Amino acid sequence: MHPKSVVVAALVLLSTSALAGPPPGRGPAPRDVPARHAAVPGEDAVQDLHRSLDRLRRLSRELRNQELAERIRVEIAVAERDLARLDRTRWDLIDTASAFESEALECARQLDRARPPRAERPGHGYREPWYPEPEPVPVVVVTSPPELAGIHRAVKDAAFSREKLAVLGSAVGDRWFTAQQVVQLLGAFDFEKDKVEAAVLLHPHVVDPENWFQVYGAFDFDANKRKVRERVGQ
Repeated sequence: MHPKSVVVAALVLLSTSALAGPPPGRGPAPRDVPARHAAVPGEDAVQDLHRSLDRLRRLSRELRNQELAERIRVEIAVAERDLARLDRTRWDLIDTASAFESEALECARQLDRARPPRAERPGHGYREPWYPEPEPVPVVVVTSPPELAGIHRAVKDAAFSREKLAVLGSAVGDRWFTAQQVVQLLGAFDFEKDKVEAAVLLHPHVVDPENWFQVYGAFDFDANKRKVRERVGQ
């Protein structure tokens, strides 16, 4: 082989290996990596570099031009140093990734322990243990005009005050009303003392409490308005 060709081959190899980064600690990996290291990232490339350096060492020993051989041996030493740094950096990255993975698994185990067993949560399908169960969203449907008219009629048709309040109480159930609908229902009562009781009964079922002030327009006397305010906590 021509001496110039040897130098070119050596410099190409050394420029490739010089891209490796530093720190010391673990040292270079063994030349012949056993099967258990086959999954280590970058191991094949590192071993290819080691084999290329071995070929260059043999070549430098066979050269008759001692000056050229010595130059190649110097470059080989630099390449070995860079390759050792690459090895140590690679192992440091692998150790760091392994530590992060261990921390992530420990966090998952702690979240899993913080949740109740699935046996205590009947009716739920399987979910990953670290995902919180969503809170149920209450469905609020305002009473329709036909329903409101039916309730108003039933209350108005009742003969006595106690009966009117009983009819309203049974009709409210889980229904929701606007403040204006409450005003309409209060119109089914003949006496203001009954309107006070009806307003207190309907207050927890109002979907727009910011409009509750409209309800006070159904009362003629300030004393009764004051009673409603006190009893609903306003």
